[in-house]
Amino acid sequence: MASIQCPHCRHEASVPSLDPLLGKNVKCPSCNESFTVSSGSSPEIQAAPPAAMAPPNVHAPRRPTKNPSWLMPLEYDPKAATSAGRYPNLLRYIKIVEFLQKCFFWLAIAAGILYGVFGVFMAVSSLISGEVILAIGILALIVIGGAIYLGTVWLAYISAMAGTEFLRVFIDVENNTRQ
Repeated sequence: MASIQCPHCRHEASVPSLDPLLGKNVKCPSCNESFTVSSGSSPEIQAAPPAAMAPPNVHAPRRPTKNPSWLMPLEYDPKAATSAGRYPNLLRYIKIVEFLQKCFFWLAIAAGILYGVFGVFMAVSSLISGEVILAIGILALIVIGGAIYLGTVWLAYISAMAGTEFLRVFIDVENNTRQ
C-alpha cells in the first residue's frame, strides 16, 4: 500500500499502488483541490493554466474574494486531515471570544481610568470646599479601590484567556493523537 498526501490540506489517502497515478491529476476528497501525483514524498501542486492574452484596456475578471472565516456557515468534517478541518467552528469561536475578551479588558481599563479621574475631581472639589478629611478619604478610596478593581479585571482577563488557550491545547492534543 502506498499513500498520497494532499499538498493543500495534508489529507492522506492510501492507494494500492502509485504507478497508475504518477503524473496524473487527482482531486483531494477532503478539500476538493487538484494536484499532480509525483514519485517524491510530496505531490506537486498543479499550476493554473496561463490566462489568454486580454486585449488592451480590458481587465481579466477578478476572482471572488473569500469571506472572513468567522462569517462562514457552520460545518463539520469528521474525516478531515487536521483539527482545523474537523473543528472549524471551534476555531472560529476561539477567535471571536479572544477578540471580545481583549475588547472587554480595554473597556474595563478605560472605565477604571474614568473612575480615577472622577475621584480626583471629587477630591479636589472637597479640598476647595474645605473638607480635607473627605478629600483624603476619597483619594484613599481611589488608590485602594482602583488597585482592587484593576487586579480583578486583570485576573478575569487572564482567566478568560486561559480558557481559550485550554481549547487550543485540546485541539493540538486531538490533532497529534490522530497522526
